[in-house]
Amino acid sequence: MRRPFFHHHKHTGKLIHHRHTSYPILFALVLVVGGLLFMTDRVAKAEDLIISATVPASIPAGAPVFTEPAENSSTSNASVRFAGTCPIITPVIVVALYEGPTLLGSGVCLPNGSFAITTTLSAGAHTIVATVVTITNDSGESSSPLHLTYTPLPTPSTPAEATPSSTRPVPNATTNTPFAPSNSPAPLDIITDQPFVAINSHRISEWRGRFTGGESPYTVKVDWGDGSTNTYTVNNGDTQTLSHRYKHNQLYTVRVTLHDSSGLTLTRSYAAVRPYAAPINPSLQNNLTSALDNPYIDPFMVIIIAYLCTLIAMLMMWRYEHIHYPHYVIGVPIHYAWQKSAGKRR
Repeated sequence: MRRPFFHHHKHTGKLIHHRHTSYPILFALVLVVGGLLFMTDRVAKAEDLIISATVPASIPAGAPVFTEPAENSSTSNASVRFAGTCPIITPVIVVALYEGPTLLGSGVCLPNGSFAITTTLSAGAHTIVATVVTITNDSGESSSPLHLTYTPLPTPSTPAEATPSSTRPVPNATTNTPFAPSNSPAPLDIITDQPFVAINSHRISEWRGRFTGGESPYTVKVDWGDGSTNTYTVNNGDTQTLSHRYKHNQLYTVRVTLHDSSGLTLTRSYAAVRPYAAPINPSLQNNLTSALDNPYIDPFMVIIIAYLCTLIAMLMMWRYEHIHYPHYVIGVPIHYAWQKSAGKRR
């Protein structure tokens, strides 16, 4: 007599062998559960409901104070290091350098109450201000203006040709030099409205900004601070979004270097922090690197993996039991060659 598809042995209240397990019913139940899981994933997801809220970080009392370079100083080096003191608070703050509305770079206030930011200046006089910025992008007090002048070293000129002895200059003569209009491009500039680079919960950071001045196309090199660098080619002044995924949740310094077609170079550095969580002091990062690792795990994927493992385990059990204990399954007898040969030897 052919066994029905859904067949279960009579309950006797006694333990019976695993070969009596009703695998068709179990498989059907597993498939139904899998279908419900699939429908649940399609009907609603966590990311379909977005709830955002910002709890402002505490703004410390006090302002940054420059200790380097000196007030009203001059330099012949375009790359200038700005250092000073800053108010200590938890979570740590970011110190941003501004010249008017232009952001020149940012850095984290270290646990010892100091900061250091290196940036590139254009030729001329500059007035720099350091401003406190919290990880929730709220501004605090600003420092006193720092006045600095950058004067590039003169470019060596080609020696003029010797004047022939037969040519004598005319006393009190006026030399008429034709007017040469200046066609030099505007200085390079990196424009961004983000005081720092934000790292999200998936450890992905995004820098957004645009590049002006000089001669396009531009070559942009980004050092993400974790040993990774990327090089991009930008052909216009549109806003660019540059992203990177970190392996660890910690503080970094992102350096953006801009090169134009005429050979000009500009470098800006920015602090990279997690604005949704209090950043750990940099002095503790080396000891807490493993503890700060927080890879994102999708709970739904965990359920799916467990479901697939259960299904595979059931298939393996079914195969094992019916190899060693052949009997009618869904009306079809299962026999194997080694079993037939063993029966003939008997």
